Amino acid sequence: MRKETIIEEIELKVHDLEKLVEFYEKTLGFKVFEKNKDRATLGAGKKFLKLVRDEKSKEENPKGVGLYHVAYLLPERRDLAITLKHLLKVSAPIEGFADHIATESIYLHDPEGNSIEIYCDKPPEEWIKSDGEILMDTLPLDIGSLLSLADQEKWEHISDNTEIGHVHLRVSSISKAELFYSKILGLDITLKWYGAIFLSFGGYHHHIGANIWHSSGAKPREDDTKGLSYFKIKLPSKEHLEKVIQNLENFQIKYARKDNEIFTTDFDNIKIVLC
Repeated sequence: MRKETIIEEIELKVHDLEKLVEFYEKTLGFKVFEKNKDRATLGAGKKFLKLVRDEKSKEENPKGVGLYHVAYLLPERRDLAITLKHLLKVSAPIEGFADHIATESIYLHDPEGNSIEIYCDKPPEEWIKSDGEILMDTLPLDIGSLLSLADQEKWEHISDNTEIGHVHLRVSSISKAELFYSKILGLDITLKWYGAIFLSFGGYHHHIGANIWHSSGAKPREDDTKGLSYFKIKLPSKEHLEKVIQNLENFQIKYARKDNEIFTTDFDNIKIVLC
């Protein structure tokens, strides 16, 4: 399983920057690395979330393409337990819980409706593999078992080893998502499941998820939409990056290159940075 960080950062357009920073700092326990009147950069041990004030951006269409959720990966089940205990204490806007067979997850949203998953991986040896796929499902989470790990633990902030584990997108077409993320970017398909596809590098359950549950046939994303601005993918090697550039050219997909980064969009006009 490829353990190093693959999704390096995500940027969100927001209306109320101060309110969002307060949520991510106080409720989720992220560290604020930089902040001015228009931008903020947050993370844990490293930076991974950028918030940009854009008061003129229009509200997202819940049936349009864009971010389904961004998933923050905690290193241990104990970290998830301590975080859950804190979230319950501060009455965070929790939407649900799930045991996904390969992971255990908490779902919530920020004050502007951006969906968030906070999760930990189960040991890879416990993942169920069948016919080349990593089985995932949505089962009830054993909340009592989880919270028992946090009985005497004090929450101060989210673990310094937190990172973006995966990004899950709302897309217009599974076949188009497969073509872009698998054939062009070179991620491996790990599971196709009821209107969704999951892809990764290095045997992980998924670094990218995409579904059409509410967005099938939707129009391309408009640039002046609130929410997801872009996310950054770290490719396995420089050789892989050059192969991706060739694929983009072969499919006549526009891109720009600056230093060692490629700026492009998928078939739904979702912006992506490759490095």
